[in-house]
Amino acid sequence: MTASPKAGRLRYPKHTAWVRTHPCLTLGEDCIGPVQASHFGGPVPPEDQGGTGRQDHDRWTFPQCAGHHAIYHKGWKTFERRYNVDTKAAAERMAARSPHNDWSKGDGDG
Repeated sequence: MTASPKAGRLRYPKHTAWVRTHPCLTLGEDCIGPVQASHFGGPVPPEDQGGTGRQDHDRWTFPQCAGHHAIYHKGWKTFERRYNVDTKAAAERMAARSPHNDWSKGDGDG
């Protein structure tokens, strides 16, 4: 399924499922819960923006345990400083390595 930026984000369920197979980005002993595909919280290119109240393109995801994902949503910049990670770079690495990175179209019905 493809969607225009006005209609919302492009969904890539195979890519996000693949992201969830990796360990939490922080690799800490304080991980809690299953790994989730977390969307980068900062600015992304206009063509990848999901629109008001919507998540951005699924290519901007990286693995986080449920506990760190909840902390991340309280403030991505604070999270990056606290854990010394670059979540945008992590999402870019995941997108480049993904076996499901045909970003020209969505790979499922979302």
